[in-house]
Amino acid sequence: EYFRRKIDGQKVALDDLLSFYEDIWSDEGYITKTHEKQRFNTGKETIEKFYERQEKLDKLPSSIEENFKIILGDCRISGRWDRIDESNDESVIIDYKSSNIKDQKKADRSTKNSIQLDIYALAYREKKGHLPDRVELHFLESGLRSEERRVGKECRSRWSPYH
Repeated sequence: EYFRRKIDGQKVALDDLLSFYEDIWSDEGYITKTHEKQRFNTGKETIEKFYERQEKLDKLPSSIEENFKIILGDCRISGRWDRIDESNDESVIIDYKSSNIKDQKKADRSTKNSIQLDIYALAYREKKGHLPDRVELHFLESGLRSEERRVGKECRSRWSPYH
């Protein structure tokens, strides 16, 4: 929602984002009311931290929540990229994670071993004709970021047609 509004040229106030969050919140799937309240409050804190980080930056994404469909062998795979940043210099796929990873080494391992990011890179190649320069995971609760560069003609993917 933050990026949608920014891309549309709107000013984004933190209170508006928090109101939006409250409006779309679902209380289903929590073990107890206490657990639900804890996750709700963690979500509010995460939005506040995200807002503070983003407001310091001057970069908007090229696209957000863009759908894709690709065929790998006999499999059709569809998904959605959270964010793509493209410029003359580079292309970056960013996936946001709500998991609370607090250790940079663990974040880096998650990125390196992510089949999801492999698929995102392959889908990007199918659409754009080349792999993205890098993929990143942004862990929203901790603020950690991790990246992996995918260079050259081959992706390190475990998917056979591209291995």
